[in-house]
Amino acid sequence: MKIFLKNNKLALVMITLLFAIPAIGQQSFDGGTLLHEFTVADKSVPKKSRRNNNGGGIPPLSADVQNDEPIFDDKGPNFSETQKEPYGDLSPFGTTNQLDDKTDRVKTLNYFSNFTPSIIPYKRAVAQNEIVKNDEKYEFKVKNQAARKVPTLKSSKPGEVFWGSFLVRAEQSRLHPLPSISPDQSIIEIQTEPKVGVTLYKDSADNFSAKIDSNALVRINIKYSVPSNYFNGIFADEPWSEFEPSRASQLSPEISTVSKRVQKKLGLSRRLSPLTNLNIMVEHFRNFEARPFPEELRKGDLYEQISIHQVGVCRHRSLAFTITANSLGIATRYIYNEAHAFVEVFWPKMGWRRIDLGGAADELNAASNDGRGLHQTAPDTLPQPEEFLKEQSRMQTDFGDDNNDATAPNVERNDDVPDSSATDEPAAAADLTLEQGDKDVSGLPVKETDLRPRPDLKILTAKSSVKRGMTVMVLASIQSQGRGLKGKKVTAFLGPAGQNILANAVVIGTSRSDSTGRIKARFTIPAEQDIGRWELFLYFKGDKEFGPALSD
Repeated sequence: MKIFLKNNKLALVMITLLFAIPAIGQQSFDGGTLLHEFTVADKSVPKKSRRNNNGGGIPPLSADVQNDEPIFDDKGPNFSETQKEPYGDLSPFGTTNQLDDKTDRVKTLNYFSNFTPSIIPYKRAVAQNEIVKNDEKYEFKVKNQAARKVPTLKSSKPGEVFWGSFLVRAEQSRLHPLPSISPDQSIIEIQTEPKVGVTLYKDSADNFSAKIDSNALVRINIKYSVPSNYFNGIFADEPWSEFEPSRASQLSPEISTVSKRVQKKLGLSRRLSPLTNLNIMVEHFRNFEARPFPEELRKGDLYEQISIHQVGVCRHRSLAFTITANSLGIATRYIYNEAHAFVEVFWPKMGWRRIDLGGAADELNAASNDGRGLHQTAPDTLPQPEEFLKEQSRMQTDFGDDNNDATAPNVERNDDVPDSSATDEPAAAADLTLEQGDKDVSGLPVKETDLRPRPDLKILTAKSSVKRGMTVMVLASIQSQGRGLKGKKVTAFLGPAGQNILANAVVIGTSRSDSTGRIKARFTIPAEQDIGRWELFLYFKGDKEFGPALSD
């Protein structure tokens, strides 16, 4: 991988789109590949406060419109600029969405952050819990929109604390849909400006709305307690007997017939445990590619073709996952906002749990009405296929000169990333001898005595634009005959580009592969590194079972 050092700054050749965290006003980013179809962020938050799960303080209580803030009425949010709506209306009231064949990348989209700390891009604007098929079209909607009252707690409930802030053009006695964080969020406190009465409601899919006893422009600030399980819950291996059939969307015989074909193709079955089925589905639907829908597939069933051929952005994989999971008896909802689509699954003894399946976009615009911290979750323990990890790694970004701790908002923070300083002492560059063809990489003749198989060591992607003294995040894999190799120690080093790569090589750290053969590590670029062009390599010295390998 090429690295260029200039003007006393070390910078990787740009291969990704940089990503940031919530901003005052609006920011644009373009020119790369992102994890989500509509993913946004801003960067007004002071560096020391970016990671914040404590609620981030009370939002300003003012009825003034802030920085492209949408105004909510009884039909949902009204933005200052027209929003593209590939998912459907941003109101749950009567909205029906259809599975479509626009599976290529999206260019420019916008998002507004209403919550503190920010949950970008996981705002629940609309949740849908029923799937029907009309005229060969798959449609998603809310099964029962009857609203039931949500009480305000007299004392705090265990959970993570958030604030939400909404500007509402209220019409007395009407329901005004509001975004939410979680289906099981509890209401701790409501503040308004001007002082008016507010009652909250929710429907069968846990879409929240507010009834306001006044005709006025009202700022509503709401304090929530949200169960941590919604973000971090570990899926236990529960038996099928624990899954309530009535929770899952009841599919028509026509949809069930097609879904059974998809199940068979993906290796899903009720003979397998629910957790095994879930892992298979997450692995499969996270491994989609955003590209134009193939013409040769148009004559087939759209859900079946999208699922089998793994084509589409976040809404396609989420809609297809929702059909497949419900057909197995695992209750799943389709969730979306103006910037992203994802799913939530109901799991026995845990409740509703959010699952992000990824996506792709080119340009993202974000705004918020104040600086707010970024909500962080535990490491993602669900399957992460190679394509998903590539997109995840591309989202790793710098936020200035001293911001190595920043994490992309649409990437569940993974604290399992190895720290190069915590591993074994790296090998000296002189010890790196790898045989390739009739010479090894140092130019020395090969001794034809090593019969150990050579593993395939690849750098999949690495963070771009890195200065001297800062870290670069690397995602790599080590495999043999398609099988990931566990616990293999690799050394990362820099060598002069275009030369004998081991001459004057600089070791920058080591790491080990995980149980799937993936290597996720942060390496520090030496502050004293010479100006010039360099290449980043990973090297596996070999062990009793496998011979040495060098990344290509």
